[in-house]
Amino acid sequence: MAPEYSESHLAHGFWYFANKQYPEAEIDFFKALEIDPKLAPAYHYLARCKIFQGQSLDAAEYFTKSMELNIEDYESPLLAVALYSKSDDQENAIKHAKIGVERVRKHVENSITSKRWIEHDPDMESIRNLPRYQIVVNSLEN
Repeated sequence: MAPEYSESHLAHGFWYFANKQYPEAEIDFFKALEIDPKLAPAYHYLARCKIFQGQSLDAAEYFTKSMELNIEDYESPLLAVALYSKSDDQENAIKHAKIGVERVRKHVENSITSKRWIEHDPDMESIRNLPRYQIVVNSLEN
């Protein structure tokens, strides 16, 4: 591990997290944030560690920090909704729900494949004559 890089601590924290060693994962996530305080995934996974340790309010705060740093993150605000609702903080639950839903909408809109691209993609050659392919292509907008 290269201790001077935030990503090294983040990766090490992921390993601990995947192995359900949450306190150890937290240490690495905090070390990553000491090096790079704007590392959104570290906040996201700190929140997840807190959930597994029964610390819902801390988790909600870390999800909020993650979503503030990564404007494409739709998962953190939606996970925070449940935590704020559980703690009867309906104002924050509604706020995060609105943010999360809007981010999901943008994500879906940006993920839709264009009809023109799929019609000319050589990887689709083997299925172009299948009826299901035609149905899918005809349902897409240009």
